[in-house]
Amino acid sequence: MADADGIVPLDTLKTMCKYCDEHRGEVTCDDVYSMAGNVHGIAQVDRDSWKPGEVHQYEWMATSGEYMFIIFHVADDGREYWSSMSNSSGLKD
Repeated sequence: MADADGIVPLDTLKTMCKYCDEHRGEVTCDDVYSMAGNVHGIAQVDRDSWKPGEVHQYEWMATSGEYMFIIFHVADDGREYWSSMSNSSGLKD
């Protein structure tokens, strides 16, 4: 979504980060969106041109500055599956 702000409560962000770390490769973007309370992450790519084989990066963050970037790959079925993640320190504690 073009107007997505990706802002979620810190506890939610920690839960999302822990879940994604524990379920690597199984998580879809829809799963993360649902865990975020239906808050869209800030897309780092243009959604209008998505095709299978591409990668998409999203950012979710807390108002206190902690963040989580997740990179998803687009499968042949058009769904986005977890590929890798980076986050601010302390989110997985």
